[in-house]
Amino acid sequence: MWCPCLTQRATGHETDCTGLQLPVTSGSLDRGLTVRSLSPSCSWSERDVELTYENFGAAEIIEAVVGDPCRGHSRIGHLVQFNLREHLLPYKHLIGQVILDKLQPAVTTVVNKSDNIVTEFRNFQFEVLAGDGNTQVSVFENNCTFEFDFAKVSG
Repeated sequence: MWCPCLTQRATGHETDCTGLQLPVTSGSLDRGLTVRSLSPSCSWSERDVELTYENFGAAEIIEAVVGDPCRGHSRIGHLVQFNLREHLLPYKHLIGQVILDKLQPAVTTVVNKSDNIVTEFRNFQFEVLAGDGNTQVSVFENNCTFEFDFAKVSG
């Protein structure tokens, strides 16, 4: 993650302020951060900035809490479908709630594929991790709107 700050650069007789990005290490989600920046008069000032849950994206929160980025998901209309690996299953409801928090109102249901596809019709079972559980989705693709029940779709 990067924190935008300002620094001073002298060019001949003129002085201008340009953007500089300083790295911020991840770890605890609620932490204070001291940001050194230039005030409009180009003198140094120092202030504390409190970073909270709202300052981070879903991927950053999940990686900070679980220790592993959560990959392997699809967005189908208002529904996000995960295929969580076994070591992430203890965190499945937390992952679902973070996705819901960060992507609402566009996302209202988060599900996880709960088993492998074994039938000849390629149906799979899934578990609702967060949200209202509505599987009736609408997807707009190539100037066409497709409406279907995700629970009845083959994998």
